[in-house]
Amino acid sequence: MCGVLKTQVDYVTKRGRKRKRIDGAIDHIVPIGKQPKKFSEYKKWYEKLFCPIENLQFLCTKCHLDKTNKEKK
Repeated sequence: MCGVLKTQVDYVTKRGRKRKRIDGAIDHIVPIGKQPKKFSEYKKWYEKLFCPIENLQFLCTKCHLDKTNKEKK
């Protein structure tokens, strides 16, 4: 969404070691919705959850949070 492919973030581990990690999340392009409460609804939900790779995208943490908040509304 913002155009940043990946962002490396510097952080310090509990043992004091300096590390880098990629900041972001894998996101479903077509939202999967909330986890069902009825057992009979799980099959359809799992089909959305374990989707083809074409339905996935990498978003930075901020963009992922913004998209998730829009979907909740």
